[in-house]
Amino acid sequence: MFKEDLISVIIVNRNRRDLFKACLQSLKAQSCRDFEIIVVDNASIDGSRELVKNSFPDVRLLVNSENLLYSHALNQGIREACGEFILCLNNDTVLDKDFLKECILSMKSDKAIGIVSGKILSADGKFIDTTGEFLSRSRKPLERGYRKKDYGQFDKEGFIFGAGGVAPFYRTKMLEEIKLKEGEYFDNDYGLFYEDLDLNWRANLFGWKAYYAPKAICFHARGSSTKAKVPAIIFLRRFNFSYLSCAHQLMLLRNRYSTIIKNDTLLKFLLNLPFILSYDLLIWLYLALFRPSVIIGLFSDMRFLKTAYKKRRIIREKITKSNDPICPFPTP
Repeated sequence: MFKEDLISVIIVNRNRRDLFKACLQSLKAQSCRDFEIIVVDNASIDGSRELVKNSFPDVRLLVNSENLLYSHALNQGIREACGEFILCLNNDTVLDKDFLKECILSMKSDKAIGIVSGKILSADGKFIDTTGEFLSRSRKPLERGYRKKDYGQFDKEGFIFGAGGVAPFYRTKMLEEIKLKEGEYFDNDYGLFYEDLDLNWRANLFGWKAYYAPKAICFHARGSSTKAKVPAIIFLRRFNFSYLSCAHQLMLLRNRYSTIIKNDTLLKFLLNLPFILSYDLLIWLYLALFRPSVIIGLFSDMRFLKTAYKKRRIIREKITKSNDPICPFPTP
C-alpha cells in the first residue's frame, strides 16, 4: 500500500563513495521532508555500505552480492518503495534543497503527468546535462541542451517526451500501469543504456505526460564508469560510442534495437528510416574498422530480438485494454 505524498528515493550504488556521500547529504538538506531513501548496493568494495550503516542509519540498504547492473537494481528498489512518487537518483548527483518540492508541485499540477524532469546541470553548474529527454528521429535519446552553457534559455516549464536517467521523478501509479510484468518497471534485460528512453516511450504510448520543472535543480558529476579508455585516434573522441568497452557497445546495440522493436510503430519507423540508417551506418562502420568482435557477438546470439518481440506483444495488449488514448510525441 502506497503512502500518499511520500517520495521514495531509489539510489543504485556501486563504489564512488565520496560522490555517493555528497548525494545523501543533499537529500538530508531537502526542504521537503516527506521522503524515504532506499539504496541498492551492487557489490561495492570501497566502504559505501559501511558509510550508509554508520552515517545514514535511517536509509534502507539492500545489498547485492554481485553487480546486477542498473535496470535490475532499480527494479529491486522500486519493489521495496512505499511512496506515491519515485525518484530514481544517480549516486553522483547533488540536489538543490528545493528539488523534491519543485518536482511534487509539477507532478500535482496535472494528474496525467507521470514523469517530471528537473534541470540537470554539470557539477560546477555552468553547463547543461539535460532539461528533458526527447525521442530523436534516429531513435536514440536526445538530452535537450546537453553540453550547452546554461544562461537561462531553458528556464521555461512545459511538456517534454520524458526524463533522462540521472534524476527522473515518477508517479508510482504510472509505473504500475506500464510495467512489463510484476516488479519489472525498467526492462531487466537491459542492464545499462536505453533503459530510460524505453520507459519514457512506453509511458507515452500509454497516454502519460512528462513535464519539465526548471526550478528543480540537480548537479551531476557525469562520470566515466562506463568508459573504457580515451580513443587513440583523435577524430573518434567526438564519438561517445567509441569510449565504451566491447561489452558495453554490445549491450547498447542490443538495447537500442530492442527499444525500437518494443515501442515503435511500423509507419513511424518507415518515416524515420533514413535517419535511423544514417546513425546506424556510422556505428557499423566504426565497428567494422575497429571492433569487429562486437559484430560477431551481436550475430552470435540473436535471442534478444525474440525477447523484444514478446515484450512488444505484452505492451500492445496492455495498451489495447487501457482506456487512455495514445498521446502525440512532444518535439524538442
